[in-house]
Amino acid sequence: MNAIELSSYVGLTALTLLTMNILLGMLLSIKYNPVRNWPHRRINTVRLHNWTAYAALVMSLVHPVLLLVSPTAHFRVLDLVFPLGAPKQPYINTLGALAVYVLVVTVVTSYFRVRIGRRTWKVLHFATYALFVLYAVHALLTDPNLKDAAFDPFDAEKVFVELCIVLVLGGIVLRVRWQQRRAATLLIAVALLPLLSALLRAQSTLPTAGTTGASAELAAQVPQNGWRYAQDAGAVYQRGDFTWTLWGFAERAWGPHSAVVSADAWRRVRQGMEVDFPRLSSAIRPTFVYEVDLTDNAFFRTGRASQVFENLYVAIQHPNDASRFRLLVGENTHIISREDNLSSGTLPTINRSLILEEHGSVNSFGTQWGVEAFRQVTSRISLALAAQDNRGSLNSTQPRFRVGNSLAAKVTTVALRDTVRRRQLTFGAGVDYTRAIVDRTFTLASALGAQALGGTSATGNKVTIEGDVAYTWMAGAHVVSLEGEFLFSDFSHSLTDVSGGYAMLQSSLVDDARWGDIDPFVRVDVVRLNREMADGAADQRAVRVGVNYNLPSLDRHLNVHVEYAHNRVTGPMAMIVEGRAFGEARVELRLSASRYVRH
Repeated sequence: MNAIELSSYVGLTALTLLTMNILLGMLLSIKYNPVRNWPHRRINTVRLHNWTAYAALVMSLVHPVLLLVSPTAHFRVLDLVFPLGAPKQPYINTLGALAVYVLVVTVVTSYFRVRIGRRTWKVLHFATYALFVLYAVHALLTDPNLKDAAFDPFDAEKVFVELCIVLVLGGIVLRVRWQQRRAATLLIAVALLPLLSALLRAQSTLPTAGTTGASAELAAQVPQNGWRYAQDAGAVYQRGDFTWTLWGFAERAWGPHSAVVSADAWRRVRQGMEVDFPRLSSAIRPTFVYEVDLTDNAFFRTGRASQVFENLYVAIQHPNDASRFRLLVGENTHIISREDNLSSGTLPTINRSLILEEHGSVNSFGTQWGVEAFRQVTSRISLALAAQDNRGSLNSTQPRFRVGNSLAAKVTTVALRDTVRRRQLTFGAGVDYTRAIVDRTFTLASALGAQALGGTSATGNKVTIEGDVAYTWMAGAHVVSLEGEFLFSDFSHSLTDVSGGYAMLQSSLVDDARWGDIDPFVRVDVVRLNREMADGAADQRAVRVGVNYNLPSLDRHLNVHVEYAHNRVTGPMAMIVEGRAFGEARVELRLSASRYVRH
């Protein structure tokens, strides 16, 4: 699948989501309640309506951006913003661009509907219908292969677009002419069913790139019975098709004092292992994994012995590469955490965004108990699904194991992989739905010392949408990477939402056995915390600069991380301790049984 084809599938997914959004809006306009009416289910149609709008916006933005990586489309950034000068189908693409602009206005004004007033917002919200017309005409007339082919009304993709148009027109007719609420409700609800099925099929063609765990590294080596040391895995014992891998990691930090982290402390002292049992077939093998954190702090000294587990699960996975397929049951980190849980402590902390760290205050995206599945759909596309319990696993004070309290999915694609010029572009998109968050506060914390800067109540059902992108290329002999992430969460009961993300530029300045491996970086983290009951929103920003240094002659087993962050927080007194700006610095020393790998 090339970039043009992928862009076409993403566009169809956006149209599907928009069609669902309009039909759901019609249901809401006739005061449909699924608890009282058919199908008698506890479905929050308002949240689903909002979610489809956010997801449609994300897909609509990704749809044209994918053309930038196509070697044959020849689109520039300017052509996406102002398509009248585009090299392919300029007028048709202009309709698509106008549709995106209208969608942005609709979503943004809905986000601020309380401030602008419901009456004004409702008038603006009717722009959705004009938006659908623009989208539909664009989808009908555009050639998905960008070859100016004639319009074929019986093409499979065009038939699907025509079906969406018919469903929306039919819903409008029913909404205007039919006063019998039950009949209109039933027909519109039935119309949503094939779209839900189509959306699931469309998402299965979308992307995720897997990570390579210890199993893949071991598979590349010649089988050797007995003990050996693998640089990228740790101590390995192998006997036939049985493999036992042990790893360890320690991280010492020196930095500012705070109420959460002391100036000088062991942030992590971890040890883990993976046992790969003989394969059951050519496609699967059973595996057992655990990882414990023995950090010496009050949390572990006063708690139960089981609280030390960061990972504890059994899995059925691909015999040679877990990133191709894995189904696990047990304790594991949430799939939106952007952490590989095999030897997870070796990951550089700069790759976990501030907004993800702060989600820990509501038990989101950390270690959870449940079921996860990973599947490599194609050589460039993977899918991850999870049903877990966000309210606490073995390492919590009161563990709970109600699997399904948190439902999540993530898709990642390698949109560009050029092995000759050593370039790679990866996109990811994820969604999480978590039920019944109670007695929690979303806490703003400083970038390095985790100093409490403010917060507000965050309770109820949570919907999170996450997107990320990473681009790696060569600048001469040096590896350069640019990555970013955006995340939005909405908490239903407390009427709280939080949005933010980060952008980071990292480069290999020196990569030499005599001098070591020096990687400077600069990044910006932003977080916006909003509660409808409060007078305004709290805004947090952290500008961070630093360097990773792998010491020479130690083959990347000993790493020094130096970082400075300038924090700034503003907002109403009801949400923050005080508006201020301040700096922080931290030095970390990392020692690991496996080599540090740049991410």
